Amino acid sequence: MEIIIPDTNMMAILPQIILCIGACLVLLLGVFAHGMRKWIGYISFFTCMLALISVFMSWDMNITAFSGMITINYFTNAFSAIILMSSALICLVTRDDVDEHKIGEFFSIALMSTMGMLVMASSLNLMVIFLGLEIMSIGLYVMISLNRARIRSLEAGMKYFLLGAFSSGFFLYGISLTYGATGSFDLARIAQYLQTNNLLGDPLMMAGLGLLLIGFGFKVALVPFHMWSPDVYQGSPAPITAFIATGPKAAAFAAFARVFIDTFGGLHLDWSNVLFWICILSMVGGNLMALIQTDIKRMLAFSSISHAGYIIMAIIAGPVLMTSDPTAAPASIIYYVMVYALTNITAFTIIHVFESREGKNLKVDDFAGFGFRYPLLAVSMSISMLSMAGFPLTGGFIGKFQVFSAAVDAGYVVLTIIAVITTVISVYYYLGVMVKMYFSDAEQELEDIYVSKSTWATILITSTGLILLGVIPSILADVVKGLFHLIL
Repeated sequence: MEIIIPDTNMMAILPQIILCIGACLVLLLGVFAHGMRKWIGYISFFTCMLALISVFMSWDMNITAFSGMITINYFTNAFSAIILMSSALICLVTRDDVDEHKIGEFFSIALMSTMGMLVMASSLNLMVIFLGLEIMSIGLYVMISLNRARIRSLEAGMKYFLLGAFSSGFFLYGISLTYGATGSFDLARIAQYLQTNNLLGDPLMMAGLGLLLIGFGFKVALVPFHMWSPDVYQGSPAPITAFIATGPKAAAFAAFARVFIDTFGGLHLDWSNVLFWICILSMVGGNLMALIQTDIKRMLAFSSISHAGYIIMAIIAGPVLMTSDPTAAPASIIYYVMVYALTNITAFTIIHVFESREGKNLKVDDFAGFGFRYPLLAVSMSISMLSMAGFPLTGGFIGKFQVFSAAVDAGYVVLTIIAVITTVISVYYYLGVMVKMYFSDAEQELEDIYVSKSTWATILITSTGLILLGVIPSILADVVKGLFHLIL
């Protein structure tokens, strides 16, 4: 009897191991070491940073492990770095604002959810992607609803849980139909099977792809699977909203791109037309709905739907560009997601600062007079808004330029024109926040607010990053290479 020893390269899952150990540690400290509770936020931050260092240590690797289910390459590492950076910064912001008696549970859940995101981003197997998706999602459900005294949070958590459970069911059924059509869960084997067998137009395969699309569409909030997004954004505390808007979407887009560009690229004609119209609906619907919002978090929720549409443009273009420029679409997705994470962390951190002062959800009108009363916060918020709108000299401009260029190179000129028009529409509501801050007077005298050093550090890092990514686009690659050589 032949015994096959599985390929267990622990380097491939070292970041996940670090996060798992850190999650167990902060949970135990929260329960048994009451004197250490004030340090749990910092411990969670350094856990994410240690995991990030392990990502940089494997930056130049191109390996698979665990029987081909996990991969380490530039694409995986780039998304893992974005996820860990986002989680680390949000740990800094939330460390002083979590109920002392639940601080261990909160940060433990956050680290475990981050681990699920890394599993999604590094997986080459549909079932492992689903496993990572569920680890991530269960953590998010709990984080949103952890404060039982906040009715809106409970409502948001329930909505997210119910709709998330439905979408997970669709995704799992899509996996089963895909297995029925191809005989494998492994993405590489599925791609190889599709090269030798013509499944273009196959009903079973198309049904499987459609259900997978529903699952991914829910996680990245594409129209018409976006129903959860505005209520969850509005009902959750701002730091948790930032957490939902960054790492989970980065992980979902990583898996989305890998599945639809690399694996099912040969069936591009089957799914591209559907995704084409979903992309248009997301860009148009998201921006038009954002125009009429008065709550700042609902406005950013609908804005996030349009940004998901822009990223989908690169996924649609990916298979077309595989022969001429195979790195164009993945590189544009990575850059856009990086910029998107920085803009959201900046915006929601500042919203959190002001919400803590007001004790309520912020309306756009509540920003009146902030420009001169809180100049540094207003400048950082302005940088975030300008980057989301795609103004030159911000990271958002370069991100949109790369995505739009990939779509044009792939022949999707009409789609790009629609994207440009919707971007112009978005300028109205993004600049509306700035107009309120600088050109409107506050209805009452604005009091001084306290901003912790860790919050200031987060705002400084993210807003500076947005400017540097807009002025020196190559700085991202240069910094990563420098860190790689420094660590080694």
